[in-house]
Amino acid sequence: LAAAYTLQNEGSKLSSDRIHILESADTLGGRVQKSTAFAPYPLDLGASFVQYEDEIDAIVGSKRLAKPDNTGLPIFVNYTWWDLFNDNIAPKDIDNVIEYKCRVVVVDYLDDGNAVMTQCADGRTFYS
Repeated sequence: LAAAYTLQNEGSKLSSDRIHILESADTLGGRVQKSTAFAPYPLDLGASFVQYEDEIDAIVGSKRLAKPDNTGLPIFVNYTWWDLFNDNIAPKDIDNVIEYKCRVVVVDYLDDGNAVMTQCADGRTFYS
């Protein structure tokens, strides 16, 4: 996701004939998900602690971070890692390039290492 985000920010148009993001889950974010089923505010499922407080604060703003008394580690407030990725890192036209439910089973170098073939468990195959 970060590579596609960088390419897009540098002016590359994301298109499925050039870029493929392979996501093994059926939703964006891999193990970083959120839930509102347990509380009246979003909870992180997966990643939860903020390690680079200054950098994250610059992206989401200090109103989104708090330091609970029991740990002293910053956490998101009414915001999650999934929100951070979805709002700030996931490419705007990601639906054009993402392949969901693609558990990679083969990565093979072709043409003396100048090309790569990647294959999903269901047989979908991608070349670069």
